[in-house]
Amino acid sequence: QKHNCIPDVSSKQYWQSTSFQVLLVDPPRAGLDRNVCHLASHGSFEHIIYISCGRQALLKDLKELSHAFDILDCTITDLFPRTSSV
Repeated sequence: QKHNCIPDVSSKQYWQSTSFQVLLVDPPRAGLDRNVCHLASHGSFEHIIYISCGRQALLKDLKELSHAFDILDCTITDLFPRTSSV
């Protein structure tokens, strides 16, 4: 008997059937995959918490997500003090 404990989060059915209120994403430097942005926009989320280490990717993703969400707040935090990375 095979148990599949990890859902296929890339499927539209999964995102539409979730009842999560908050989506937390921490994408790679390139940002969210376009399909993830699309699927997140069609989910039932009330809030998205987006952790980013790349400003350009963040801007790209915010533009895509703003079609479905109002951007209410953005906080910049230096997680790497005394380095050139922000």
